[in-house]
Amino acid sequence: TIVACQNGIGHAHRLFPLAPKSTVMPAVVSIIAERIRPGHVVHFRGRRLTVADDDHGRRFAALMGGSGLEIHLEPDVQRAVWLKFMANIAAAPVTTLTCRRMDVLGDPAVQDLLRGLINEALAVGIADGVNLNESDVDATMKLLGGLDSATTTSMQADRTAGRSLEFEELSGTLDRVARKHGIDAPLNRAILALLRCLRSPKG
Repeated sequence: TIVACQNGIGHAHRLFPLAPKSTVMPAVVSIIAERIRPGHVVHFRGRRLTVADDDHGRRFAALMGGSGLEIHLEPDVQRAVWLKFMANIAAAPVTTLTCRRMDVLGDPAVQDLLRGLINEALAVGIADGVNLNESDVDATMKLLGGLDSATTTSMQADRTAGRSLEFEELSGTLDRVARKHGIDAPLNRAILALLRCLRSPKG
């Protein structure tokens, strides 16, 4: 069993070709931390990993017993994955493009953009068969509003450090799934175009 502790969706699809005899289990990471230099990580808050409430998830929870991590078993893990994805699809690009930390999310104009991005992701998720509803937009906005303004997203931290960026796995993936279902997501498409203009360290 491979536990994919990674932002985004579609982990099983990406990892299966590398380990076709394994079960890929996505884990939603509710941990806010920042690598400030090699070998040094600042942990702000959170210790939870959310995994499926099945045999694989329960075995993983038992394995992690005493580790300091909190393993939450979730019957509808795809919903949990998409809820985290909806938050990431909004916060990560905005902080990265503005080179700002979470404080930028409090700007009223930015909040309108965040809500628009989350609404687009909601529509795509529902079309993809995920159990989501309109109340999840308000819940996601509340989640983002409660984040410490001094923290940042992993993608913004990667840009600051000159590392490769994960926007294809976030905004790019939402664009591909939206196109598959014939859903127009213009805000995400515009954000993705801007992100693709950022040169990666590999140029």
